[in-house]
Amino acid sequence: MEKIIRLARDKAPDPETALRGWERLTEAHSDLPWSQLTEENLTRLVRLLGASIYLTNALVNDRGILQEVFFEGRLFLPSRLSLWRELSGAIAGDRRIFLRRLREVKKKAFVRLATIDLKGRLSFVRILRSITAIYEMLIRAALSFAAKEQGLPAEALIVLGMGKLGARELNYSSDVDLIFLSPNRYPRTRVIRLAESLIQLLSSYVEGDIAARVDMRLRPGGKDGELVHSLPAAVTYYRFQAQAWEHLALIKARGLAGDLKGGLHFLAGVEPIVFRRYLDYAYLEEIARLKEKISRETAQKKLARDIKLGPGGIREIEFFVQALQLIFGGRLPKIRKRDTLGGLRRLAEAGLISEAALRELSAAYIFLRNLEHRLQMIHFTQTHRLPGQPAASRALARSLGLKDEEELEDRLQRIRRQVEEHFGALFRPTSRKSTSSQLKEALELALEGAPLKETAASLGLASEEPLASLVAKFRGKSRLVQKRREILWPVLPDLIQMALKTPRPGVALNNLEAFITRAGGRTSLLYLLKDRPDVAERLIYALGTSPFLADLLLKGPILSEALVLRVHQTGAGQRPLVLEQIDREDYGQAVASLRRFKNEEVLVTGFGDLFGEVKTVGERLTRIAETVVRGAFLLSRRELKRRSGQPSQTLAILALGKLGSRELSYRSDLDVIFLYRGDQEEMIRATKLAQNIISVLTMPLEEGPGYEVDVRLRPGGSKGPLVSEIGAFLDYHRRESDLWEKQVLLRLAPLVGEATVVEEALAGVAEILGSLRVGPKEAQQLREMRARIEKERGREENGRLNPKLGYGGLADVEFIVQWHQLSHLPRYPQLLVPNPLKALHLLAQYDLIPQTEVQTLSHNYRFLTRLDRRLILFYDRRTEERVYTAEEIKEAEVVLGPHSLEEYLRIREVNRHLFERLIPH
Repeated sequence: MEKIIRLARDKAPDPETALRGWERLTEAHSDLPWSQLTEENLTRLVRLLGASIYLTNALVNDRGILQEVFFEGRLFLPSRLSLWRELSGAIAGDRRIFLRRLREVKKKAFVRLATIDLKGRLSFVRILRSITAIYEMLIRAALSFAAKEQGLPAEALIVLGMGKLGARELNYSSDVDLIFLSPNRYPRTRVIRLAESLIQLLSSYVEGDIAARVDMRLRPGGKDGELVHSLPAAVTYYRFQAQAWEHLALIKARGLAGDLKGGLHFLAGVEPIVFRRYLDYAYLEEIARLKEKISRETAQKKLARDIKLGPGGIREIEFFVQALQLIFGGRLPKIRKRDTLGGLRRLAEAGLISEAALRELSAAYIFLRNLEHRLQMIHFTQTHRLPGQPAASRALARSLGLKDEEELEDRLQRIRRQVEEHFGALFRPTSRKSTSSQLKEALELALEGAPLKETAASLGLASEEPLASLVAKFRGKSRLVQKRREILWPVLPDLIQMALKTPRPGVALNNLEAFITRAGGRTSLLYLLKDRPDVAERLIYALGTSPFLADLLLKGPILSEALVLRVHQTGAGQRPLVLEQIDREDYGQAVASLRRFKNEEVLVTGFGDLFGEVKTVGERLTRIAETVVRGAFLLSRRELKRRSGQPSQTLAILALGKLGSRELSYRSDLDVIFLYRGDQEEMIRATKLAQNIISVLTMPLEEGPGYEVDVRLRPGGSKGPLVSEIGAFLDYHRRESDLWEKQVLLRLAPLVGEATVVEEALAGVAEILGSLRVGPKEAQQLREMRARIEKERGREENGRLNPKLGYGGLADVEFIVQWHQLSHLPRYPQLLVPNPLKALHLLAQYDLIPQTEVQTLSHNYRFLTRLDRRLILFYDRRTEERVYTAEEIKEAEVVLGPHSLEEYLRIREVNRHLFERLIPH
């Protein structure tokens, strides 16, 4: 006994606890050959007895564990393979035996791990990985057993590990944070029963113990949410409803069990939601407020000695890392690490934190987590509170290899001060001085009900109504209004001053009010207005300048968020991604995603156009439309295959008009024709597919407006069949079509569908147009057609101007180009290009129009295209017959550029002169 007393005194964290444990152990297993224990195994045993009452109880109750580890010397680090071997044999048995086996394997594994850990020769990361492996294999085994009971495969459920489980950094007595998703391949009720069974297997008490405490509060909707969400529904939740702390939690998410491939799909789906392309300052403030809430709770509950939630605790380090990952992870993918230490290293490598911060926070995290392990090892309870008794503090210090409780306290205080310093610097608020103290004072009084008439007049506003309506949005006691006031009220004078600098200040203020209202609970939009004055100025300028952009912005928070997150993006960079995304989604979600993509990309392109950052607007808008049409085609074919099993295999979609020439504008229709090859049954299938495609493109959706699809350019016009058989289509244009219909074919271009049909159509049209002979009669027809368009659709009466269809407008240049294409195609087949500017270049190259006149026509065409497009931005006239007074065009020079009216009036005369000269009479 003297030897045991000596070992307890020298090696055990708590000598008295070790001696009591020894007495219990030898009494419970008095028949064991205790004298045969080796010195090394005896030391290990006494150290364990002095560190963990829970594991002492395990040894008292199960001599098998005691014999294996300490008498037979089978001490090894638990691995996934060894754990599975111990668990898998019980999966085929009954529930009672399996429940006991889960808990026995858990205890045996932790006896082994703790024994090795207490010796102090295992790295911190290795300990975390080993603890996580134990719980992970318990979960996998439980899922396999539950699936067997429910008659389902384990892959019927996607089990995600969250928090420390997902990051592979669990404590000895952590909760296991889980989220359950369904891949939608099995009946929902059965999948829910499978999830419920899994929880019961892990968390129900058997002989006074559980396998794991399951925490489901991180699932979508929290404790009130559904236990199992479908994979698409979960992605939608995180995109539209989740709060910042829920996005934080997803950083550590990992596919754990069940359908691992489905888990990867989910994580891929939420990745762009969590890691956004541009800095989101709302995250920073949300995390800061969450930390402040925890700090307040800590103070109220007198948990200052809580090493997790208290000042300078573990949670602050984790928040420090995750906040920076959320803010910068969209732009710096390499910093996206689940584990905290790995995240700190990557942040330092990216230059986001100093080497000193890396050293101090890493050391602090390791120390605090080791301290947490020792606290939890005692009873395997989820505690983070330092003991108040000196003896318990002394035992805790000894378990960490420290001399006494004073050394523990000194080191702990130093570390916590360092953590607080780094954390405090991250969330230190920045000051912002208002641009107008007088305006601020007036707004404060208005908030209490004072009139704003004099203030409005002093600001040059015709009415106080826009100001008063804006202030009213900050008046009230609802939670939403209070949050809005907290975020934006301090900078409201600055936002108002920005609105006053726009061409239409009253409109800007009204739209700003609508924007704030539409933002609703999406406070990230409000934070960006507050924290990024450069972005706020651009946004408000658009709201006061472009009804078209304002209309898109105010369609809903989804589009508004896309704008502020991608406000400096000028291309359709997500084009390939959306087709991959919709391929993984169900039909309804995919249609919504496609529409959201369309409106986000149009909005971003329009912003780039307004601020002069995008030069190839028509090309970009065309690429967006091409992507959406292709997506609609793929979705519709997939959906019809699901419904009927045999959609059309020969349908092809070809573009005409501005879509074909790659010159779409903001309100352009999509001119298309549908062609197919086959018999009557194939015509029916092709018609159904075409109808479904049109529906996807045009149906009203919450995600914003779709496209107008114009199919009137098909043979027979609006009275002809929706789809045309390729042979009949070509025969019609060989034998029956009028000159204007052949003129339309000059802009024929492929979009999507059966390649052989597309090739036959393009080759056939080239042959038809190449064999066409035009002369004075056709020239006169073309002139009469142009005159009719100018009169009936140009609508330039009473001094109004139409840059597209009116006198000397875009149509003049287009008719010049198309006449020369039709005239010279028999000799120069290379002239068959849909784009007028490219055709002009070729006409000059072949000396068919003088170079100087081609340069003039090209310049005029570009000017009028930009003029027409910018007038849509500024006035948003929604019909093709867009007419303006000279005064309106003069007013629009803020977006057109100075002297644009004079240049337009000059160009229309030049164009008409060239039209008269270059098209024969």
